[in-house]
Amino acid sequence: MARVTFRRVMKTFGSHDVLSPLSFEVADGEFFVIVGPSGSGKSTTLRLVAGLERPSQGEIYFDTERVDQWPPHTRDVGMVFQNYAIYPHMSVFSNMSFGLEAQRTPKHTIAQRVQQVAALLEIEQLLPKRPGELSGGQKQRVALGRALVRNPRVFLMDEPLSNLDAQLRDHMRTEIRLLHDRLKITTIYVTHDQTEAMTMADRIMVMDQGRIQQIGTPAEIYAHPSTIFVAKFFGSPSMNIVSGRIAVDKNVAWFHPAHSPETPIPLPTSVSTLLPEDSTSHTIYMGFRPEDIVPKPLANAFAFAFLPTGELSTSSGDATVGAMVRDSLVCGRGWLAHHCSRPRRCPPGGPDTMMSRPVSIDSSQPDSRPKSHSRSVTRQQLRDTVWGYGLILPSLLVFLIFFYGPALFLAYIAFFHWSIFASQSTFVGLKNFTTLLHQPIFWQSLLNTAYYVVAVVPATTLLALALALLLREGMGRFGGGFSRALIFLPHVTPVVATSIIWVWIFNPQFGLANVVLHFFHVPPSNWLESVHWALPSVMIYTLWHSVGLYTILFLAGLASIPRSVLEAAATDGARGWRVFKRILWPLLGPITFFVIVLATINTMQTFSQVYTLTGGPHGGAGGPAFSTTTDSLLIYQTAFLYLHFSLASAMSLILFVLILGLTLIQKWFADRFVFYR
Repeated sequence: MARVTFRRVMKTFGSHDVLSPLSFEVADGEFFVIVGPSGSGKSTTLRLVAGLERPSQGEIYFDTERVDQWPPHTRDVGMVFQNYAIYPHMSVFSNMSFGLEAQRTPKHTIAQRVQQVAALLEIEQLLPKRPGELSGGQKQRVALGRALVRNPRVFLMDEPLSNLDAQLRDHMRTEIRLLHDRLKITTIYVTHDQTEAMTMADRIMVMDQGRIQQIGTPAEIYAHPSTIFVAKFFGSPSMNIVSGRIAVDKNVAWFHPAHSPETPIPLPTSVSTLLPEDSTSHTIYMGFRPEDIVPKPLANAFAFAFLPTGELSTSSGDATVGAMVRDSLVCGRGWLAHHCSRPRRCPPGGPDTMMSRPVSIDSSQPDSRPKSHSRSVTRQQLRDTVWGYGLILPSLLVFLIFFYGPALFLAYIAFFHWSIFASQSTFVGLKNFTTLLHQPIFWQSLLNTAYYVVAVVPATTLLALALALLLREGMGRFGGGFSRALIFLPHVTPVVATSIIWVWIFNPQFGLANVVLHFFHVPPSNWLESVHWALPSVMIYTLWHSVGLYTILFLAGLASIPRSVLEAAATDGARGWRVFKRILWPLLGPITFFVIVLATINTMQTFSQVYTLTGGPHGGAGGPAFSTTTDSLLIYQTAFLYLHFSLASAMSLILFVLILGLTLIQKWFADRFVFYR
């Protein structure tokens, strides 16, 4: 437990002052509630305590230690977020033990602490479940347990009950207060709900527009508000405020309401002595709550008597008091009867006549809807269906003609001896496939493709992930949009155009690659014409050309992870590698799987990169000694250079089967190890 102290703390976002200088203190073991409307700065204040925001100026202390520059994982706070921020890929047990693991607590101690807190919150049966299997109230308890299990110095709650229904909110309000009374942990609770503040707090701090309006106990806040804002914010219905002026006549202070100055109200001595000396020259605001107004009998009507503290005598002119508040009259048992400028009788029959008449429904009456209603709905659905298929039919036809048609024809001629110059084709069965299996160049292309995939896919995936993390956390602060465009630009630039740059980079005489090698005293290399370096050169170019697309995909995956989850990890004491390993990497599983599958398919189909760099004069078709001949390049050469369309079709089917097999293997792996939210 700790005492929390703010000393003239300010927070500014750009040119906007979110918090004016705040100075207050939360006592050790106190349940301190910060309440105010949306945008008042209460959540920002809580985030300053947690370390999720840094103050623009001022000092924050835990006991005697200044902590405003400490990162969240060093402050030893437990925080419950508005959306709970439970780690969706972990079980309830792992959620609660995560903070203890970050503190390197022994495993047997972790299990013991988790069981103790789970028993305290009555969630032992939920420990093996995942958050997706829990109700709102159960998620709330898990979030509380995750924060409590570390026994933090300060317990922070940011509107934790706002997502629950009214009945569950009332129940959890009681549970949280009882939990605090049992544990005595210093608790700062943020809410916009006055009921939560009044029923749970030891003390309340009311905020509006980044400023402290009042600090006090619930009774003080309600009975003695220090500002009009506080007076009207608390109470349902809120306090009535009447403006007017003070006049003194024969040592008696009279309040002249602005809306009815001719009917002044005498103020008792206990009230008039509280007025400032110059009160007669300023507008004065008088506040009274609805429960301080009681019906007083007048002639043929009820009027209001204002009894703020029981000290205002009603014997000194009932008519005067009635005239002051006669804009609203209460009849009978408290039903609002009318708004008028003069007293009015209750309606005949009393207040019961004010109630709405119940609506009776006679189920014996026949249905008045048209009998063709159901049939008309069916006809409308049929029309919608016809229109829908009519709109997509052209696209389906184009897809069938230009994709499935050629694909089926390709599969057909793989089993025939087919020539573009022959009028007839001869069925040969598997002969084209057996011919391929006896050609060394086919196996060389398969081996080159395998090297290509094994080297490029992991490197591209990891580099794209690293760039995405840098853009999100670091580089994004300085020209983030420009950095993203710079990384993505190569992917949208034609390969023919960018290959010119890389031909220059790999030039053996004046290329940039050899200049860099010379700087490090490494012998130069003839990159694109070397048997050993031609394929790695193409791999480097492919990596540079495609990494932008996968970086954008990873950025989209990172954007889908709620920031509150990462902030919860920070307040749990985790950082760096542990956050990446336990939070980011599992939650990025689906997008990582998609990137790997997409990169595998694109890499196995690589053609333009190989052809433009090594398919020309640098090494003949497929590089020196066929060192860069991949399956796609060999299919192109077989079909369009040597006109063996049947062999090319057979190779295409083999490549399709290989890609399909790799995709199915990756899917099997993803189904077992990748978490989908």
